[in-house]
Parts: sequence; C-alpha cells; structure tokens
Amino acid sequence: MASASPTGPVPRAAAALRAALGLGAPAEAVSASYTLEANGIEIEIVAAPDGRDALMTARLGWLDPDPRRAEDQVTRLLRIGLALPSVNRAALTVLGSDASVADRSARLADIALGKGRPTALGAIRRFDPAQAGEALRDLLHWAGQSDGVLAGAAMMAQGVPSQPPARPATDPDEMMIFRP
Repeated sequence: MASASPTGPVPRAAAALRAALGLGAPAEAVSASYTLEANGIEIEIVAAPDGRDALMTARLGWLDPDPRRAEDQVTRLLRIGLALPSVNRAALTVLGSDASVADRSARLADIALGKGRPTALGAIRRFDPAQAGEALRDLLHWAGQSDGVLAGAAMMAQGVPSQPPARPATDPDEMMIFRP
C-alpha cells in the first residue's frame, strides 16, 4: 500500500533523500525546511528560489575571527573548490552569522570581519533517491575536504588553543616508565 506522494520541493527532496539512506518517511510533517544530521554534519533542505527545485546545504564550520586568517581560509577553500568540479557538483558559499543566502552584502561584511560560515550547497532537481544520495555525498565530501582548513577556528570557538603543543613528549627526560 503506497502512501500519498509528498508535494512541494522540500517534502519531495526530503523523501528522496530518506529513501536514498534507506529510511522511512519522517515522523513529522516536512514543510518549508528539513534538517537532518549525517556524519555529524547538519544538513538542511530548503526550497530553491525558483520554487520548483530544492537546495541542500551543509554547514562546514566557521571562519577564524582574525580577518587575515579568515582570508587565508577562504583562499584555501577556493583552491579546494577549483579541484572538485570533476568529482563534486556541490558549490561553496559563505554564509554570515545571521545573513540569509540572499543577503549578499551582509555575507560579504561578515566575511570581512571573520564571521563567515562556509557552507556547501547542492541542488536537488530530480527527486529520485539516487540523485539525492549523490547530492548528500557531494556535501559530505566538501565537509571532509574543509576539515583541515576550518579546524583551528572551530577549536578557538570552543576555547581550545589553536596552537599545537610546543613539542611532543619524546624527550627521554620527559618520559615515564612504568614497571610492574
């Protein structure tokens, strides 16, 4: 017994993605947006501006609060982005702390102040599970590629120093030997 087909781009995209993941229908009704977590990454599905398709985003992390380091991170992310088109259809965008996808001037100001939030963006145009699964794979691939670039800012945001220890404990004078 088949259930009624979801209507609208977000419910259709969510249903396709859940089918790709081998999951049943969501417990709650899907409306303007749908959020799930995959591999510790928050994935959100929203309607595309054209109202027919859906966009899937994965928040990759935060830029460093220091503008010079943030600029370096953006440069490194853009270089990664140049290498990905042959294997990855997701695009990189940088969302500000409170800026919407459409508010370009607020995003640029946030980037300049080191408040940007790099986000991978993928489109779900055909609502079949295979295409939705590929879009998710592309977003998670971006997340993996950006980990090393954004890790320092994430650690600083959590109060962890971004500097590694001065030297590992390999000096024989600093080692302890335990004997039974």
